[in-house]
Amino acid sequence: MKLLYLACLLFTFFCLPISSPGDDTFYFVAKSESKADGKKFCFKITSDKLNATPSWSDKDDNPPVSARKAISQANAQLKVLVREPSRWKLVRATLERAYGEKWYWEVQYSETAKKPKAGTAPVFRIVVLMDGKTPKPKVEK
Repeated sequence: MKLLYLACLLFTFFCLPISSPGDDTFYFVAKSESKADGKKFCFKITSDKLNATPSWSDKDDNPPVSARKAISQANAQLKVLVREPSRWKLVRATLERAYGEKWYWEVQYSETAKKPKAGTAPVFRIVVLMDGKTPKPKVEK
């Protein structure tokens, strides 16, 4: 019973329309959050935004945006978003399926501290859509 409740709660949060003042209603597909320079960056991907990008069919050998192009776009975005982009090193670029034939890249960086701290290094993720663009993140202080 608890599992059913959790499944319904997750469905409600991730799949039902969300609206906020000044925005049109949209379907929330995925989000990626990161912290850097004392700020929180949230990339939200809506169904409208995703549906406007090329699909990646099972019949196609490669996605519409190559890994190299996604990484290049994410590198450019990183330089805009953080104060010291040279402190962030590329860790991975991962293809993420949103639904059906709609995919996006998530490019992850790890911060290299001057003085290593105990624990896990901070990570920063940047979303790249299959049209080669990165959605503008919501930035909170």
